[in-house]
Amino acid sequence: MTHSRENKTTRWRWQQFVLSLSVAMWTFVDSPSALLAQETTKYPTLPTGSGINQDLWKTWHSKKAEGSASYNIARVYHDDFVSNNKQRSAENAFKYYDSSANTGYARAQANLGYCHDIGLGTEKNRAKAKHWYGEAAKQGNLVGQLNYAQKLLAEGIASDNREGILKARDWFKKAHGQFAGLKEAAYGIGLSYVKIPGAKEEDLGTARDWLMKAEDHPKALFALGYLDEQQERYGTAIELYKQAKDEGSLAAAYNLGRCWEIGRGKVKNIKEAEKEYLYAAKLGHAMSQFAIGLLKYNKGNKIEDYIEAVKWWRLADNNGSSPARAALIKIKQSRLLTKEEIAIGESEASRLEETIRSNLKPHKSAIL
Repeated sequence: MTHSRENKTTRWRWQQFVLSLSVAMWTFVDSPSALLAQETTKYPTLPTGSGINQDLWKTWHSKKAEGSASYNIARVYHDDFVSNNKQRSAENAFKYYDSSANTGYARAQANLGYCHDIGLGTEKNRAKAKHWYGEAAKQGNLVGQLNYAQKLLAEGIASDNREGILKARDWFKKAHGQFAGLKEAAYGIGLSYVKIPGAKEEDLGTARDWLMKAEDHPKALFALGYLDEQQERYGTAIELYKQAKDEGSLAAAYNLGRCWEIGRGKVKNIKEAEKEYLYAAKLGHAMSQFAIGLLKYNKGNKIEDYIEAVKWWRLADNNGSSPARAALIKIKQSRLLTKEEIAIGESEASRLEETIRSNLKPHKSAIL
């Protein structure tokens, strides 16, 4: 791996513009019709602290072939997983969501999509997540419409597909039409105008209007900052990034680091850049992890710097960063580090990754 500036100068085309994560929203438990259970029937043990009485639990199980009943059972298990981090409850939640979804029950279809999306009680499968979100969306389910729109938008942006982005916008508008106060939908509509291929000033103006409807939403604040940066209003862009970071946007922290690193709108300051990258990297942000590795590599004054680069690039690679994977391949092919030194970096990455995971809470819903 040559010690050049190639990675550094080309990295900015990966400028962060994060699409929202999917969200699972919860509805009140549906009221089942009365049906007495057979006294000889065996029922699974009701999770402790569920707040559901035993008779209702038995009634749901006696009617579990019906969508609403199996959905309610799934909800109890899901809440138990969130409260007590019991993997078995996550698996049971998935099982009953799946059963309910296959009866055509829209709420379960949306939550089954969420399970596939994040790997709750099953392996992650984004294609299945999209399918079930779509099934729920077609039935008018608000959560399904929102999450299906997000999937379409992510795919449209990744492939620079205008039709895909327009289709996503339509679904966001359907969700927003159901609830005008849905900031996630307003954000998605705004983002679709920003990312449409060949976006014009008129598109960016419309994007700003929609984003302003969700201006206190972290990702909308971030997107408004992004718009200002693109239009070279660096001062307001940085302030918006700071607000978004304070509201929990890791992408905003990354962009603040980038502004410090290249001196955009402020004096160039590598130490401040590393501080912002490190903040987001320790919370699992892949692009920030890659950026720290690049800073360490470009510093390259001693072996420890290259070991640090390996550590952060390994973390970023594990989080799906293709630039980090390419950088790892190159540094392993170089003579900068021995196999033993590379192993040290890999080992440190594993320990840090475990720490990051342990600090993450179980999912009830992902925050957009």
